[in-house]
Amino acid sequence: MNLNTIKKPLHLLVFVALIVSFSIQATANKITGYNSVFPSIQTNHQLQEYYYVSAASGLNYRATPKGTILGKFAQNTKVYVVEHTAIKEDLIDGVMVITGEWVGVKHQNAIVYVFSGYLSRDITYSDIHLYYTSTSYKTYEGAIKNAFLNVSETYFTNRYPPNSNYEKTPIISPAQATSNTVRLNKIQRKEFLKRMRLSENDSVYIYNLLQDRINSYVIKNLPVIACLSPYFNDNYDHPSEDDYQIGFDLGIKEIDDENFTVVGRNNPFQTGKLTRFLWEPIDSSAFPKPFSTNTDSQYEKEDLKGLLASDSYAFYTDDLDYFIQNLKNENQLDYRYLVVRDAHTKAIIFEQVQRNSESSHLIPLAIKGHTENDFYETQWTGKPLKNLPTTLYGFEGYSFGCPSLVFIDKRKPILPILCDNRH
Repeated sequence: MNLNTIKKPLHLLVFVALIVSFSIQATANKITGYNSVFPSIQTNHQLQEYYYVSAASGLNYRATPKGTILGKFAQNTKVYVVEHTAIKEDLIDGVMVITGEWVGVKHQNAIVYVFSGYLSRDITYSDIHLYYTSTSYKTYEGAIKNAFLNVSETYFTNRYPPNSNYEKTPIISPAQATSNTVRLNKIQRKEFLKRMRLSENDSVYIYNLLQDRINSYVIKNLPVIACLSPYFNDNYDHPSEDDYQIGFDLGIKEIDDENFTVVGRNNPFQTGKLTRFLWEPIDSSAFPKPFSTNTDSQYEKEDLKGLLASDSYAFYTDDLDYFIQNLKNENQLDYRYLVVRDAHTKAIIFEQVQRNSESSHLIPLAIKGHTENDFYETQWTGKPLKNLPTTLYGFEGYSFGCPSLVFIDKRKPILPILCDNRH
């Protein structure tokens, strides 16, 4: 289910003006050995302008514009632009022409040069469409609610194509949009599957995390329904198609509350490859890397200011060692620091700061011997998806937004769960 994206010239805009401290930390994408040929950063005052590398294969950085290649930034590496050279170029990438400018970005307290046509304001996400299926349940009134796979995010994205003024006609008619639940008829169903780029012979594949089990259901056996969103307020308006959640009615099915779902021709999941974290307390001196607030971002530097390392924990597998540390400010836990290390070479291969925010919260860790946390079955690592690297899942909960699978290999883009977070 690959979606073809059309690259367009990047409009380089100054985002925020801040005073920047140039104590720069090398990232996980660090390439060593070239410091002697990098031009040094001379000024202490630069505009805080940042982008993410969008090229799937990574983006070469050079000593000068169009000059010698010194290394490569992985996809989704965050880079801070400190120089606009005004050197424009059109590059041919397959059948597309990519227009951009050679810009200077920070790297290891120096300036290197990249082509802006492969930079984006937004993180690039995986083109796999991963969903969540709600299980069947009984309401307080005794009514039975069927299991439901909501695919609205993909449906409405295809109905309102990005970067286009074209909108496809709604499938649900105004006459139907008076009911809480609409079952699509044959003509509507055919158009729905066309917009979803699916066929009747494709299947819904559900990987149940707790049971380590895969369920599959052929689409031709599943009704397509639209359910009025619980966020719709009928005091202000009459419903339209945009106010519905549209997807597949799976009937009365026992499905884990924790599940990953994909719709398509082939099963992408595998069993026996996912492990739940159970953390062991360790002495903080055994933590493999001290937490540091050194960052290219002045905003992040201020955000992390004053944080002190606290309780530390570890979890070990055959190939990877995981370490996590609470970060506190005035005894308040709002941050955690996660480090993943190769168990054989002891090299650190992944780092992440997790935090509470207006839209997200830290999920408590399941700690060995702490029975009160046994019900937090939501933190996992492993390879539930075939031919993809180790992933992390379940460290943060969301009140606004959707969770994602994060791959330890940073060359792989983040894989969000399309949970239809329309409020």
